[in-house]
Amino acid sequence: VETVYLKVNNPFFNELMKKIRTRFGGFVTEKKEFRRGMLTLGRDPRIVLLGSDQRPPSSEKRYQREFLNRPAVFFEGAEFLSKKMNLYVHYGKMTKIKRGHYRYEYVPLASPPYDGEELHSITDRFCEMLEDNIREQPDMYLWSHKRWKI
Repeated sequence: VETVYLKVNNPFFNELMKKIRTRFGGFVTEKKEFRRGMLTLGRDPRIVLLGSDQRPPSSEKRYQREFLNRPAVFFEGAEFLSKKMNLYVHYGKMTKIKRGHYRYEYVPLASPPYDGEELHSITDRFCEMLEDNIREQPDMYLWSHKRWKI
Protein backbone atom coordinates (compact mmCIF):
# COMPACT_ATOMS: atom_id res chain seq x y z
CA VAL A 1 0.00 0.00 0.00
CA GLU A 2 1.38 3.36 -1.02
CA THR A 3 0.36 6.54 0.79
CA VAL A 4 0.91 9.86 -0.94
CA TYR A 5 1.66 12.77 1.37
CA LEU A 6 2.42 16.48 1.35
CA LYS A 7 5.79 17.22 2.91
CA VAL A 8 5.59 19.01 6.26
CA ASN A 9 7.89 22.04 6.59
CA ASN A 10 9.24 20.99 9.99
CA PRO A 11 11.80 18.16 9.42
CA PHE A 12 11.10 16.55 12.81
CA PHE A 13 7.35 16.35 12.21
CA ASN A 14 7.85 15.29 8.59
CA GLU A 15 9.90 12.27 9.74
CA LEU A 16 7.42 11.51 12.53
CA MET A 17 4.52 11.48 10.05
CA LYS A 18 6.46 9.17 7.72
CA LYS A 19 7.14 6.73 10.59
CA ILE A 20 3.49 6.74 11.63
CA ARG A 21 2.31 6.14 8.06
CA THR A 22 4.74 3.26 7.43
CA ARG A 23 4.53 1.40 10.75
CA PHE A 24 2.32 -1.37 9.33
CA GLY A 25 4.54 -2.12 6.32
CA GLY A 26 3.28 0.31 3.69
CA PHE A 27 5.41 2.98 2.12
CA VAL A 28 5.04 6.69 1.55
CA THR A 29 5.71 8.82 -1.50
CA GLU A 30 5.91 12.58 -1.50
CA LYS A 31 3.32 14.17 -3.79
CA LYS A 32 5.95 15.64 -6.14
CA GLU A 33 7.56 12.23 -6.69
CA PHE A 34 4.22 10.43 -7.01
CA ARG A 35 3.19 12.20 -10.20
CA ARG A 36 6.26 10.97 -12.08
CA GLY A 37 6.20 7.53 -10.49
CA MET A 38 2.56 6.94 -11.31
CA LEU A 39 3.19 7.40 -15.00
CA THR A 40 6.40 5.34 -15.11
CA LEU A 41 5.08 2.38 -13.07
CA GLY A 42 2.19 2.02 -15.45
CA ARG A 43 0.14 -1.09 -14.75
CA ASP A 44 2.04 -2.50 -11.76
CA PRO A 45 -0.73 -3.59 -9.38
CA ARG A 46 -0.90 -1.58 -6.16
CA ILE A 47 -3.22 0.27 -3.85
CA VAL A 48 -2.62 4.00 -3.59
CA LEU A 49 -4.09 6.02 -0.73
CA LEU A 50 -4.63 9.71 -1.36
CA GLY A 51 -5.60 11.66 1.72
CA SER A 52 -8.11 14.43 1.28
CA ASP A 53 -7.47 16.30 4.48
CA GLN A 54 -5.25 18.92 2.87
CA ARG A 55 -6.27 22.18 1.23
CA PRO A 56 -4.59 22.61 -2.16
CA PRO A 57 -2.24 25.60 -2.26
CA SER A 58 -3.37 28.51 -4.41
CA SER A 59 -0.44 27.80 -6.77
CA GLU A 60 -2.00 24.43 -7.71
CA LYS A 61 -4.81 23.70 -10.11
CA ARG A 62 -7.84 23.11 -7.90
CA TYR A 63 -11.57 22.65 -8.03
CA GLN A 64 -13.96 24.79 -5.98
CA ARG A 65 -17.37 23.50 -4.93
CA GLU A 66 -19.80 23.54 -2.02
CA PHE A 67 -18.82 21.25 0.83
CA LEU A 68 -21.01 21.08 3.93
CA ASN A 69 -22.82 24.21 2.72
CA ARG A 70 -19.64 26.27 2.38
CA PRO A 71 -17.26 26.91 -0.52
CA ALA A 72 -14.17 24.69 -0.40
CA VAL A 73 -11.35 23.72 -2.76
CA PHE A 74 -10.11 20.25 -3.73
CA PHE A 75 -7.11 18.79 -5.57
CA GLU A 76 -7.80 17.77 -9.18
CA GLY A 77 -4.91 15.33 -9.63
CA ALA A 78 -6.58 12.14 -8.39
CA GLU A 79 -9.48 12.50 -10.78
CA PHE A 80 -7.20 13.46 -13.66
CA LEU A 81 -4.95 10.40 -13.18
CA SER A 82 -7.90 8.05 -12.65
CA LYS A 83 -9.49 9.08 -15.92
CA LYS A 84 -6.23 9.27 -17.87
CA MET A 85 -5.05 5.82 -16.75
CA ASN A 86 -8.50 4.14 -16.46
CA LEU A 87 -8.08 3.36 -12.77
CA TYR A 88 -10.68 2.16 -10.30
CA VAL A 89 -11.46 4.60 -7.50
CA HIS A 90 -12.71 3.67 -4.03
CA TYR A 91 -13.74 5.83 -1.12
CA GLY A 92 -12.15 4.94 2.22
CA LYS A 93 -14.95 5.04 4.76
CA MET A 94 -13.90 4.97 8.40
CA THR A 95 -16.37 4.19 11.14
CA LYS A 96 -15.64 4.34 14.85
CA ILE A 97 -16.79 1.16 16.59
CA LYS A 98 -15.64 2.15 20.08
CA ARG A 99 -12.68 3.97 21.58
CA GLY A 100 -9.55 2.80 19.78
CA HIS A 101 -11.47 0.50 17.40
CA TYR A 102 -12.33 1.52 13.85
CA ARG A 103 -13.69 -0.15 10.75
CA TYR A 104 -12.23 0.93 7.43
CA GLU A 105 -13.99 -0.14 4.26
CA TYR A 106 -13.33 0.56 0.61
CA VAL A 107 -16.53 1.65 -1.10
CA PRO A 108 -16.52 1.67 -4.94
CA LEU A 109 -16.71 5.25 -6.17
CA ALA A 110 -15.88 5.15 -9.90
CA SER A 111 -14.68 2.67 -12.49
CA PRO A 112 -13.57 2.82 -16.12
CA PRO A 113 -14.38 3.43 -18.86
CA TYR A 114 -14.63 7.15 -18.24
CA ASP A 115 -15.68 8.18 -21.74
CA GLY A 116 -18.36 10.84 -21.52
CA GLU A 117 -17.87 11.43 -17.78
CA GLU A 118 -18.51 14.98 -16.66
CA LEU A 119 -15.58 17.10 -15.53
CA HIS A 120 -15.11 16.70 -11.74
CA SER A 121 -17.64 13.84 -11.57
CA ILE A 122 -15.35 11.67 -9.42
CA THR A 123 -14.51 14.53 -7.07
CA ASP A 124 -18.19 15.41 -6.73
CA ARG A 125 -19.09 11.81 -5.83
CA PHE A 126 -16.20 11.72 -3.36
CA CYS A 127 -17.43 14.93 -1.70
CA GLU A 128 -20.96 13.54 -1.39
CA MET A 129 -19.67 10.35 0.24
CA LEU A 130 -17.41 12.31 2.60
CA GLU A 131 -20.29 14.61 3.59
CA ASP A 132 -22.46 11.56 4.35
CA ASN A 133 -19.62 10.04 6.40
CA ILE A 134 -19.19 13.28 8.38
CA ARG A 135 -22.93 13.59 9.04
CA GLU A 136 -23.01 10.00 10.36
CA GLN A 137 -20.11 10.61 12.77
CA PRO A 138 -19.21 14.31 13.03
CA ASP A 139 -16.86 13.65 15.95
CA MET A 140 -14.54 11.76 13.57
CA TYR A 141 -13.88 14.84 11.41
CA LEU A 142 -11.03 17.22 12.19
CA TRP A 143 -12.99 20.46 12.18
CA SER A 144 -9.97 22.65 12.90
CA HIS A 145 -8.14 22.16 9.62
CA LYS A 146 -8.13 24.70 6.80
CA ARG A 147 -10.61 23.02 4.44
CA TRP A 148 -12.62 26.23 3.99
CA LYS A 149 -9.72 28.64 3.60
CA ILE A 150 -9.93 29.57 -0.06
